[in-house]
Amino acid sequence: MLLAVGGCAETPTPTGSVDIVEFSAEGTSGTAFGSYVLVGDLLSTGARSFSGLPFSARVSAPGTISPKMSVSVVDVPPNSRVTCRITLNDEVLVQRTGDVPGRDVVCIAPETIG
Repeated sequence: MLLAVGGCAETPTPTGSVDIVEFSAEGTSGTAFGSYVLVGDLLSTGARSFSGLPFSARVSAPGTISPKMSVSVVDVPPNSRVTCRITLNDEVLVQRTGDVPGRDVVCIAPETIG
């Protein structure tokens, strides 16, 4: 007599880690808007828009990335400041602070990652 025992196979757990990119902006309250992108140009169709400060978005980073972020602020008191920051796995890649009113604050990772 032959006895067969069946069981459920476990789903394999991925062994590689996933990189997490965080785009964030902070500063004086006011009307803030901007965009960020993992790969491509800030004006590309792959860019995502945001409004309001503080702002933070965490996204997984599959493959090669070239993160960029731009922040604009209007209707704030003179001599205000705004900061953008891009981190990879909680390590700061780039951080820029600018005076308001003034030019947009732009963060661009110093090199392609991945």
